[in-house]
Order: sequence, then structure tokens, then C-alpha cells
Amino acid sequence: MKYFPTIVIAFLTVVGIPLLAYTEELVEFHPHFSLTGYYDDNIDFSPQTGSEDMYLKMSPGLSSRLNLKWLPIEADYTYTRYQYHKRNDLTRDFHNFSIKTLKALRIFNNVTLKIDEKYDTVPVDINLPASQPSNLTQRNTFSVKPLWEKYFSRKMKFAAGYEFSRVDYTSSGLTGDDYYGHRFFFRWDGEIYRSLIIYQKDQYQLKYFKTAPDYTQFLPEAGVKMKFGRRLTLDVNGGYSFDQTGDEKHGGYVYSVVGGWIPASRIKLQATFRQNRTTDVQGEPYTEEYYELNLDYKASKRLALDSYIRYYDYTFDNSRTKRMSFKLGAVYRLNKWSSLNAGYIRIQNVDMSPEDSAKANRVYLGVNITL
Repeated sequence: MKYFPTIVIAFLTVVGIPLLAYTEELVEFHPHFSLTGYYDDNIDFSPQTGSEDMYLKMSPGLSSRLNLKWLPIEADYTYTRYQYHKRNDLTRDFHNFSIKTLKALRIFNNVTLKIDEKYDTVPVDINLPASQPSNLTQRNTFSVKPLWEKYFSRKMKFAAGYEFSRVDYTSSGLTGDDYYGHRFFFRWDGEIYRSLIIYQKDQYQLKYFKTAPDYTQFLPEAGVKMKFGRRLTLDVNGGYSFDQTGDEKHGGYVYSVVGGWIPASRIKLQATFRQNRTTDVQGEPYTEEYYELNLDYKASKRLALDSYIRYYDYTFDNSRTKRMSFKLGAVYRLNKWSSLNAGYIRIQNVDMSPEDSAKANRVYLGVNITL
């Protein structure tokens, strides 16, 4: 049964209410609603003849919170409909549901337990923009993660844990990729100076697919975190992935660089570089490079601006995709319940053949309400 974890969590929540202490407001409910209009000059992201259209994204929902003293729980349900003006064949309905513990349940002095259940939407094809509504499917994810943490000194911390997860794709051809898996992980952090922390993290995971061969991965990584004053941070890490799909063994490097800079109290700038040279769960080698520059600016108490530039280089199965995207957005808060949002997004393939050089421009305007 795909929804068995949700039923179990709901049952334990109801039964556990009289057994646990709670705060004065035991249950909170917050209805929310968003309505956003889009104009896209290439909704198919086609390199040939772009098809322009306008569409609405309507998302009513309800979030709730159970304020148990030992284990507060939050749940949210959102119904989303993409309604197209011309292309009715692209009209889609999605149901997003999540339930999670807001803090880990402490089992023993150093052992905690966290449970998550999600029914959400995810991209079907990695070679298409993730924000394209027609490139979405629905997925049900359940995970349980016990974690052990220990401070052996003020400057040295160890953490180890195990995670069980089960993933079901419920509304597309990806149902053959359903799997359940186990992940074992370990992390050690050591503070050399106040501004310098080194760490080591390892993970070993197994995935058992419904149709594909079983997949295992051992990924040891090491890194360093540095602080340059109060406003500049840098995190550098790298490792080597040992992968096996069925009887085939592969391997590849994984590394990333993340830098953050806060030049002023209202401005936050973050740069990210990530590269993977490894294999996917089907045993096919791939290379991925990702660059991002993100800028957040709080212009006033009511107005906030956010923008990013992203570059993505993905090579898989003898094909290569290079994509660049740009966003400039703004959120204006009307009051504590509502806000307006607007922006411009451009996505395009770069340095590719004419038959693959697709591009799209998108503008949007919407309102968000949370009671």
C-alpha cells in the first residue's frame, strides 16, 4: 500500500495526543492561497518553433501544526492547478502533501528520531527546465532517520545515523523507478580555530528498484569551512564515489565550493560551484557541472528582491546539455497576511547546435495569502 506510512503516522498522532504534554494551543490551522499569472513565449521549450501562451497557477491549501511538547508535528496539503489559455492539453493538476516532525524525537541522551512523509511534484526529464509545468510528475516519499550525536569536546563533534526511505512515483512512466533503500552515514567536525573547521563525512547507500538492477554507493568526502570576519564564508569539500549497478562497478570524483558574502545587513550574496563525475543508478557515467550566483536584497520592511544566474553543464549517454538561466524577482508585503510577487525568468541552452538551442522568456505576477 503506497500510503501506509501516512496512515501509521496519522494513527500514532491521534493516539499519542493524550499521552504527551502539550502547549496551550494544541492545534493550529492556517489556510493559504496563491494565484499567479504567467506569460511564456516558448512553453514547450522547443528549439524549433516556440509556442507562446498564458497560464494561471492556482494553489489553495491548508497547513496545520500539532504542538506536542515532546514532538511537534506539521502537516500541509496544497492543491495546484496549471490552467492554460490556448494549450488545454498542458493543463495539469497536482496534489502536494507533507507531514513531518518539527524537531527530532529524543529516544536516548544522544539518539534522536525523525520521520518525514511527502507526496510532491518533481521534474520528469532533467534535460528540461524544472519549472516547466508539463515536465512534472508526482512522487510519494517516506523516510525514517535515527541519528546519534556526541560532543567529545567543545571543538569536536561526531554524528552517525541510518535512514530508511521508500519512493513511489504515482502518476507517470517513472513508476518503474520505484525503490526502497538504506543509507548509513557518518560525520566528524573538528574546530581548529574559531574561523576554521575541518570535517569528514561518509555515506553508504543501497537502493532496491522495482525494475532496474540494485544500486550501491560508497561516498567518502572531506571538507573545510572558513570564516573571514563576520561577512565572508567559504566551504570547500570533495570526495570519490564508488558505485555499483548490478555487476558493473564505476567511480568518479565529487566536489563543490560554496561561498557566502554579506556586504551589508540587507544584502546577501552566495556563489556555488559543484561538479560530479560519477554514474547514475542505471550504471551510466555522467558529468555534471553547476554554477550559481544568488543575490538577495531587502530594500525595505515591505520590499525584498531576489535574483540569480545559473549555469548547468550536463553530459550523459553521449549527449550534452548546457543551459543558462536568469531570474529577477520581487516580493512586496501588503500586510502580515498577504503579499504580491512579480518577476522575469529567462532560460536558454548555450553553445549547442541550432536544433538544440532552445530558449524561453517568462514573466509572472501573483498574490499570496496566508491566514
